Amino acid sequence: MNCMNFRLLPTNQTELLWSTVGKLFGYPNERKMFKLPKPFIRFDVSSKYSYETRELEQVVLQAMNACTTEDELVFAMEWQHDCYEFDPREPIDRNEFGEWLIPIFPNGDYHIFLQKKLEWGVFGHPWKQEIGIFGSCFINNFNTNIAILDTIVQKKTNAR
Repeated sequence: MNCMNFRLLPTNQTELLWSTVGKLFGYPNERKMFKLPKPFIRFDVSSKYSYETRELEQVVLQAMNACTTEDELVFAMEWQHDCYEFDPREPIDRNEFGEWLIPIFPNGDYHIFLQKKLEWGVFGHPWKQEIGIFGSCFINNFNTNIAILDTIVQKKTNAR
């Protein structure tokens, strides 16, 4: 499935991307999250619902835009599904549930958004119901909107 702003990656590129993610961040399970490089922050989203994430999407997009150059694409990945790349400056298509093709909120599967140079990213863990972010640029720009986030997510861990 291709949306206007999500371009499907070919199978060989998807396999290489998952292999790279596995080598750098490990593979998660029910008890553990991906191993994020420092600095990182994890947020507990267990008391939230996926339909409450419009503000979170906006904060993530603002941080993505601040940490990418014009026309720089970002990977969007869902565990054992197709992988995409998209432009965070372009409008994001939504499905019939009002979600992105790969939502920020981990609604049943691991969701990952990575800068192509792997300098920052967003990892969602569905069973632990948390979102982890890493990379100095991303954290700094994400934290500029922390007042908004305080109403959305509860900070769980902070490893700097």
